[in-house]
Amino acid sequence: MDDTKIKILEATERLIMEHGWEKVTFRMITSEAGVNLAAINYHFGSKNALEDALLPRFIGPLDEKQSEQLREAEKKASPNQLELKDIIRCFLEPVLEFSLAYPNHFRMIHGFFSGIKDKSKIKKHILENVNVVSSQFTEAFFKTLPDAPREKVLVFFVMLFDSSRIFLNNEVFEGLTESVGLSITREVFLDDIIALYAAGLQKLIEDAKNLNSTHDIGEPT
Repeated sequence: MDDTKIKILEATERLIMEHGWEKVTFRMITSEAGVNLAAINYHFGSKNALEDALLPRFIGPLDEKQSEQLREAEKKASPNQLELKDIIRCFLEPVLEFSLAYPNHFRMIHGFFSGIKDKSKIKKHILENVNVVSSQFTEAFFKTLPDAPREKVLVFFVMLFDSSRIFLNNEVFEGLTESVGLSITREVFLDDIIALYAAGLQKLIEDAKNLNSTHDIGEPT
């Protein structure tokens, strides 16, 4: 990518974090990036086009890390199946690493999304990225739990996906843990969550199988 284009995008991200996307203007970007208006118009042409260029930078890099880590884990596990805890770690660990590398990302996302007028654009972009990751991870769960009720696995994945957000925002994490008097690092918290989630999913599957067995026994011949 052209150096000037990258400079404009990075400057815009800094401004979004400080002011929110809705208030960011081309004049502010030229000052922050040290470029002239002609450069912005050349590379983007409009604020809407700049918005489209920013979306993949906010949604996508984390998904790619999760997918890559799962692929690597599957290679190492072959021909043996991955354990539940391995799959869960591949999903959550990149979130924690990403949040540590980019501590202001959550604030930036909030400042950006809140200023986008066409919300369907956000939904479309999220679906395009999340669908790939969701399919990859749910398929891994199905392979590890071949007899598991599909619905139970999907419910678990939705819960896992939603709970991963706690690792994205250090302020949220610290606020929650301090409110209950818990002194723990996010790294230790991650290990505990992985163990609990793996045990919980296994128990959920076993209960569902036992319930189905009970129903089968009770059916008239």
